[in-house]
Amino acid sequence: MTIFVIGHLAIDEVIIDGKERPYSLGGTAAFSSIVCSRLAAPENVSVISKIGPDFPETFLSILTKFNVDIQYIKRVKRHSTRYVLEYWNDERKLTLKSVCAPITIEDFPKGITNANLIYFGPIANEIPLETIINTKEISNSLLALDIQGLIRFRDSDGTLYFRSSEKIDEILSYIDIVKLDLAEAQIVTGASKLRDITTYLSQLGLKLFIITKSRGGSILYYDGKIVKIPAILLKQIYNTTGAGDCFFSSFLVEYLRTNDPFVAIQFATKAVSYLIGSPEGVESFLAKGNIYQIIDNFIEQNKLR
Repeated sequence: MTIFVIGHLAIDEVIIDGKERPYSLGGTAAFSSIVCSRLAAPENVSVISKIGPDFPETFLSILTKFNVDIQYIKRVKRHSTRYVLEYWNDERKLTLKSVCAPITIEDFPKGITNANLIYFGPIANEIPLETIINTKEISNSLLALDIQGLIRFRDSDGTLYFRSSEKIDEILSYIDIVKLDLAEAQIVTGASKLRDITTYLSQLGLKLFIITKSRGGSILYYDGKIVKIPAILLKQIYNTTGAGDCFFSSFLVEYLRTNDPFVAIQFATKAVSYLIGSPEGVESFLAKGNIYQIIDNFIEQNKLR
């Protein structure tokens, strides 16, 4: 199993209830590659990304600690992608301070054409349409997309706003599996009702997609069916950072392993519960032993009954 995760690594400036935290590693490519590497071990997981001179070497060390291949991460002159994340109560505000250089097909290694999975995880519109189209043309790999970064735009002060376009419809026609949260699905389709959303997406040619609803669980569409998956209620939630990335990457690895979307989403629901219910966050995936058994044991001990 060979997996490539494509998207910007980010520097996250986190503020929780008005208190600034130390800068941290961010971006879908970071969290998803870590989870994929742990679940797919000992298979190869590589990140294709661009970072600037301001990107800490210690952040790259986090990836190598999880056995993520970083040889395709290019350091360029432009500043790294940088977000400010402000949390209060259950609310979150994102401010995009800088965006690194775009990722193009020229940044891809030759071996990508034989990959089992190519996972696009944009966070700041850094993957052009042409990159995705060219990938489809040169590879028979399973193509997956987390759409969030393709509908994010920023004002002059870095404040984010969200919008869709005809470009998004064209991109989705090249993708095998896509994940959207409910708000993103409504923006992309212009619909509010679930049935209308799924009809719109399926008419674009998508046969398999996931809509997440945070604590409301998720919705799986496959084989023309809509399946609602409840979230696992936990005794305590510590941190939701990277939850969507963990959920989708867990789903993709399990789908590659079983070719069964329903089995895959059940496992993904457990895996994301393990992430958000562990004080260590993504570091919890460093636990030694059979990670599948570790996750099962955690759910059994920490779910509300």
